[in-house]
Amino acid sequence: MTDDATTTSGSPPSPPGSQPPAGPASTAPPASGAPAPDTRPPAPVPGDEEFSPTERVLIAEARNPDAVRSMLRTERGERRDAEARLKAAEARLAEIDNANKTEIEREREARSKAELELTELRREKLAMDVAAAEGIPEFAKYLHADTKERLTREAQQLREALERDAQARGVRRADLGAGSRLANGGAGDQGGFDALIRRKAGRAT
Repeated sequence: MTDDATTTSGSPPSPPGSQPPAGPASTAPPASGAPAPDTRPPAPVPGDEEFSPTERVLIAEARNPDAVRSMLRTERGERRDAEARLKAAEARLAEIDNANKTEIEREREARSKAELELTELRREKLAMDVAAAEGIPEFAKYLHADTKERLTREAQQLREALERDAQARGVRRADLGAGSRLANGGAGDQGGFDALIRRKAGRAT
């Protein structure tokens, strides 16, 4: 007959008030209905609405939140100042570019005008040379062609017309180049003589 204090397994009974030995830690996964951990950034405390979620996390995790706030505000102000300076510099650069473009355009216009004036001066000089070679230097202003060949042809036609008119007026051939003397030496005045020249040169009165 066995003692009543002896268990059926042969192990001695546990002393009164003792706890059973702890088994190995449970490694079972959490129940499927357990809520997932909240990874959202902390809600902003009053006065922190100006900060981004990431910045609010830094503030919440900082040992000195006020120092972090001050640092973030300082950095934000410096960034705004830098952006303002950048915009001002870009605007100034654009203004300078526009001014330079305007100046370049003015220089181009002035150069174009100077080139036109130079071309006309060269043409006038050539007309004077051709008129002198044809014996009618005082009538160079009535020659309007733009090449030596055309000026020569124009001057020859004008000289022939002057010779015919001189013969009709009874003026000597040697006086062909003196427009004022031709006008005073024959019938009509200087205005009539100029009108004749314009007609002979192909210019309507």
